[in-house]
This record gives sequence, structure tokens and C-alpha cells, in this order.
Amino acid sequence: PRQVLVRNSMSTVIDPNNLQAVLSGLEGKDETMDPRVRQQAAVLAFGRRTTAQPAISILMQDAGALVAEILQTDYSGVAELVDGGSTLMLRVSDGDLSGKAAHAMTHRGPLDPTSSLAAHALNTASPVVCADLKADSRFRDLFLRKLGMTGAVCVPLHLAQKAFGTLAVYSKS
Repeated sequence: PRQVLVRNSMSTVIDPNNLQAVLSGLEGKDETMDPRVRQQAAVLAFGRRTTAQPAISILMQDAGALVAEILQTDYSGVAELVDGGSTLMLRVSDGDLSGKAAHAMTHRGPLDPTSSLAAHALNTASPVVCADLKADSRFRDLFLRKLGMTGAVCVPLHLAQKAFGTLAVYSKS
């Protein structure tokens, strides 16, 4: 079996065949563990999930959690087009590496680019970085503001030149 080496002061080796042991050791987000080891464990967990070929919505949630882990933010979000592409369904989670979301909030909204960060990213077909949601004049995302989010990065997802959703990470500070 192939092993992945993370170089740090203690040279940690993660065995992809024993990933569950690695992930169980990360529950509770042990801050003493090297962030690179945590990030690599997240990538391995996502890789394992993709080989199982879950529903696209589950894979998107996992991808959002992976990006949140790599960027070290506490919240991730996935928006999917529903109702024939006229509505966005946004799910914001504050999950952990095991994929268990402690809290998930959902919101349905219009595809109007001025109504939300996700709708804006989809309509502009480019990533959106927002340092201050309250002050941003491109859109008014009342849902994210109500949740206390202040900063965000949102990336539109396209397949065969057709938009189908977004991945995002959020911060309350």
C-alpha cells in the first residue's frame, strides 16, 4: 500500500488504509496536531469518498468541508440550483473532518445576483472574495449576515459549460 509522507518536525506518515484511525484521532479538532497533517487527512478522506461515487450533493458538501479545512475556516457552504434552475438552495455547515455536521443551516433564495453571494458568483461565473459582507455593494446576503458571517470566498461550479452550484467558505471574524 502507498503511504503519504507529511514533512514536519516529527515526520508523520499517514497510511491511507488506516484512515479511520487518523480521522478518529482528529475528532474535536486537536489544535496540537500539525495543520498539514490535518489537511492531508482531509484530502485523503475526500479521495476515499469520491471512489464510493456518492450523490453529487454529498460530494459537494464533502468538497466544501475539505476547502474549509485547508483554508482553516470554521464554516463551509454548498449552493445547488433547484426548481429547474430558478432557485438556489444554500446549506451552511460547521462540520468536522469526519464529515459529521454539528449544525447545518439551509436557505432557499432567488438566482438574482444582487440577493446573495452564491447567486452573484454563479451569475458572474467567477470566484468572489468578500472581506466584509455588510459593506459589500455587489449583493446583500441577508442569510449569511443573519448567521454572523463577515468574510467569505465563493466559487461557482460548472459542468459542460452549465452552472449547477457553488462551494464556499465563511468566517465570523
